[in-house]
Amino acid sequence: MNYEEYVHCQTVTHGQIEKPEHYHIAERKAIDYLFKDVPKTSLILDVGCGSGLGMKYLRSLGYLNTFGLELHPEKARIANAFEGDIASFVSAISYDVIYSSHSFEHTFDPTLALERMKEIASEFIFILPYPDTRDSNAHRASFEIGTRIDDEGKTVVSWFEDRGLKLIQKTFDNFREAEIWLKFQRV
Repeated sequence: MNYEEYVHCQTVTHGQIEKPEHYHIAERKAIDYLFKDVPKTSLILDVGCGSGLGMKYLRSLGYLNTFGLELHPEKARIANAFEGDIASFVSAISYDVIYSSHSFEHTFDPTLALERMKEIASEFIFILPYPDTRDSNAHRASFEIGTRIDDEGKTVVSWFEDRGLKLIQKTFDNFREAEIWLKFQRV
């Protein structure tokens, strides 16, 4: 699959804007848990923010410096987010936290995406389907990052650690679907 086919897959084939209500509840639950030690003054970039529900919830909790990045043009417009791909995102500022809920597994080139993320942030929060059994075209990065391997998260954590991140927290949850919640710091 080339990059143009990837964009079509992400924005047309799998680009639905509305998500079921239990997805919204699950994202709020994850944010409550994963952001409890994150200062409210933090600059946060929600990568793959969709229509902006996570950003809106973070802002409602007092995280007023929250921004989004979304590949899908209509979702970016709805969320009032930057439109684009993290691998080519240019930012004049650095962020304290990059938050990615059910989006990193969709990345075209996860190694390049993570390198770009590390250039602009120091802490990372990932919510990933785990083990990931979804559409392999939509979740193209899941093979490389190891979320298809059911080994208590060892492979996926090692993938991130091998690329210069230090694991701070690992949690499993099953409310929305089987997930792994990961929090890392740049080494």
